[in-house]
Amino acid sequence: MVAILVGRHLVYNDVWPRSTPNSEILGALNPEEVVFRSHDNLNLRGWFVRPDKDPNGATVIVLHGWHRDRSRIAEHVRLLVQAGFNVLAYDQRGHGASDTGMITFGPAEGKDLLEASNYLLSRSDSHASRLGVIGLSLGTSAIIYALGSERSIPFQCAVLEGVFDVSSEVGGHMLMNKCERLVGRRFGSVLARVIGTAFFTVGSALASLGRFHHARPFEIAARIPALPLLVVRGIDDEMVSEKSARRLIGSLPTTTTLWENLDGHSRSLERNPAEYAARVLSFLNRYLNRQRRGQ
Repeated sequence: MVAILVGRHLVYNDVWPRSTPNSEILGALNPEEVVFRSHDNLNLRGWFVRPDKDPNGATVIVLHGWHRDRSRIAEHVRLLVQAGFNVLAYDQRGHGASDTGMITFGPAEGKDLLEASNYLLSRSDSHASRLGVIGLSLGTSAIIYALGSERSIPFQCAVLEGVFDVSSEVGGHMLMNKCERLVGRRFGSVLARVIGTAFFTVGSALASLGRFHHARPFEIAARIPALPLLVVRGIDDEMVSEKSARRLIGSLPTTTTLWENLDGHSRSLERNPAEYAARVLSFLNRYLNRQRRGQ
């Protein structure tokens, strides 16, 4: 029973009440509450924020990580809006105020992202030729699955922070680190394998009635067309091993730029705001604002 409950928590996130994002966190940015439908008819809720000063017309979607919500990416929203971008930040399926749906760690979230782009392109204040996306952790896999789909790609560029090759590896590596801190390196790996099998494999399978399968974004990455990508990797990432990250990065197109730092897992803006702003805004401006510069 415990394994099923934990499995349900992992892939549906509805065992315990979820926090509801509060728009007050964005202060005077006055976010518009929006909702759009997923590919399988879930309501996905988010914020659309327009800059008051010096709007450049380009739009960026920001995707949070697993068991997070749009409140956790509020500083990304603030940075982008202050730089002149429109921003859409929404709660992914099974997170925040969005409807509960099975968390697939990439496949379904990628389809949701394409629906988010369709929603934006239906608005008069968003431009089809100037659309970018930023993803953190789970958000990176959603982007990879969206870019590797057979549909026409609506994005001109993407920023991926906290990439992983297989979703099971993320949980396993995180659990290994915790178990080693708890009982030491000698027994930590054994304990991690036992708990991981019980919860990540058996529990998830039982809770989803056998429908859950771990995502393998590194396989999809090989299908991504030549698109400007900025990958941000923390060398000291506590969630994703170096082997996992490098396997995924090695599968990406040659148009990928890599920024490695010591900011951990998806914490670059929090820990190094000046360099994050310089690198990410320069990247986005280069590929989303070419029309403004007459290039």
